[in-house]
Amino acid sequence: MAVRKENHGDRLQARIIAFWGGLSLTRQFILIGFAVVFLGMTVIGHWIATRIAAEVQHGDSVATALFVDSFMAPHLQALARGEPLPETNAAALDRLLQRDAVRSRIVAVTIRLPDGTVAYSTRKDLIGRTFELDEPTREAFRGDVIAGFEVPQDGGLPLLETHSPVWSESEPRIVAVAEIYENAGMLFDDLARARTDAWLITGIVALLMAMALYGVVARGSRTIAAQRAALAGQVEALSEALWTNEELRERIEQSARRAVDCNERFLRRLADGLRDGPAQLVGLALLRLDGWKPPSGSLEATDRSAVRSALAAVLEDVRGICGDLHMPEIDGLSLREAVAFTILDHEHRTGAPVNVQAMDLPAAVPPLVKVCLCRFLKEGLNGTVRIGAGTSPRLSVRHEAGVVIAEVADGETGRDRSPERITGRLSLTGLSDRIEGLGGTMDIIHRPGEARRLAARLPYRRMDRA
Repeated sequence: MAVRKENHGDRLQARIIAFWGGLSLTRQFILIGFAVVFLGMTVIGHWIATRIAAEVQHGDSVATALFVDSFMAPHLQALARGEPLPETNAAALDRLLQRDAVRSRIVAVTIRLPDGTVAYSTRKDLIGRTFELDEPTREAFRGDVIAGFEVPQDGGLPLLETHSPVWSESEPRIVAVAEIYENAGMLFDDLARARTDAWLITGIVALLMAMALYGVVARGSRTIAAQRAALAGQVEALSEALWTNEELRERIEQSARRAVDCNERFLRRLADGLRDGPAQLVGLALLRLDGWKPPSGSLEATDRSAVRSALAAVLEDVRGICGDLHMPEIDGLSLREAVAFTILDHEHRTGAPVNVQAMDLPAAVPPLVKVCLCRFLKEGLNGTVRIGAGTSPRLSVRHEAGVVIAEVADGETGRDRSPERITGRLSLTGLSDRIEGLGGTMDIIHRPGEARRLAARLPYRRMDRA
């Protein structure tokens, strides 16, 4: 049962939060602002009404105390001597209270002695009787003027009950307490009008404050809403532009990959054409020259030897060009096998061993990446043979975060080489374009006193997704 109550409380809290979050800034301000203003208006209005009633009550009690001291106390001085109130004094008090101006306000009067005895009263049946002193009467005997409203439960006339001390004229001593009951009907009406005016003025001021604040907040809310709409439009436009740019980038990358693939097929066809055409014809010419043997020392023998040397050089150059253009047969090999085949092919052709420092390859990559990586390794290893003859090149291949990273160093340090000699070869320029067409990069790192390094980064995961 406790769990159910807790879940119900959580759901209620979640609903309140969701409801509040769905409101606009203006509506949130209306709810909070008017609640605060209403609470403040209630507190201030109640305080003002209470203060008005207290001040009116205090003023009336002061007037009553002055009436007692000025008109009634002279007739009560016999009580200061411990004597009963003389009949003449009681009759004088009766005449005083029967005056029209007094009778319209004062309903009843009772004079109490310190022991609770009633020395005088407009109700003659109470004179001489003794009653226990109540708290307002005790405070009046201590010198205070105590006043308070008394509203009968039967809906009768509301009264203002005032307890005023009666002082002795001969010495500073309280001889009795006058309990005066005044007609408070008009006073209640005045207090009701004062409360109404106080509440009305407070409400108007609070309403004006709330309306002024609402105007400011509503204007700010409209500004925020307009800015939010403009920002949403800009975000939508930027998102659309980003999507368009992404689509264009994908198209460019696909075009670059197709260009690399077409270039690779073209190079293979060119290599096959050179091998099957000019190379075979030159080879045939060499065979025919080998079958023609002019007399030794003759001019024909000399020309034959020169022609044969030229044709052999041409055949060697054509075979070298075919070797650069045509990759070994790596289509059916994995990436690790293709890299190993490229290294072994280089060692077999040049006789220079390759120092493999690292070989951490992914299980599978797209065919274009495999071919491009093998071309990079082949060109880098061939460059070490051309530039740093007699050295053992260093090679490392690894992968991280969907990128194959390959580096080839020539094994020599401290040898100064011209940057133009390194970067000016057409094969490196074409290789760099090929790698960049697949979304990768190629860098030639050359620092004085260090071995030259050729580094390439080829992404392969993005091509898999494409």
